[in-house]
Amino acid sequence: HVHEPGFLTMIDWFNVTFKDDASYNEALTYLKSSEEFYSYLDVYKTRKEIYTLVSAVRIAVNFGNIMLALIAIVNMVNIVSTGILNRKSELGSLQCIGMTRGQEMAVAVFECIQFVVFSGIAATVIVKLLMMGAESFICGVMDLDSADIGGRMFQFGAAFVKICAGTAVAFIVALISSIIPLHIMNKQELVDQIRTVE
Repeated sequence: HVHEPGFLTMIDWFNVTFKDDASYNEALTYLKSSEEFYSYLDVYKTRKEIYTLVSAVRIAVNFGNIMLALIAIVNMVNIVSTGILNRKSELGSLQCIGMTRGQEMAVAVFECIQFVVFSGIAATVIVKLLMMGAESFICGVMDLDSADIGGRMFQFGAAFVKICAGTAVAFIVALISSIIPLHIMNKQELVDQIRTVE
């Protein structure tokens, strides 16, 4: 099209990509020295700031995940092992009426599965909400939306794989914390298991 009579169309805009920060700095120096001829939008700098912020958030989240995982494992071991010991009299009574050690172990495994499935579902929901909240916060701070950075900042698929791995580890830990007190308890006589302490 023609902007004014007698003048041909000029280039409205063009995009430049950089292989590294050095080429970006050279181009930025040139653009700043020629600002009277055209204007520019520094998307490279904006994306770099976003990626830096996202990386910092990821590091903080990973550190928080490790701390929460350690706390959760300790609490889970205490809950499972204490729960079995508190039910020692009940389990001893069930053995008196015919429950075998295999059935007793099956009950412990089923309880561990219930525990880790509930924990996995809760973790999935919490992680999804945290990702959405973090992305909204970053976009709000940077005054951007997902389209400006070419998609989502956080990929839920990678997080879901970690949740599944964590759930498997939690199941193993819960199973071990169930087997040990059951093994110790089964070494006692049934009379001692059933006897309660006032």
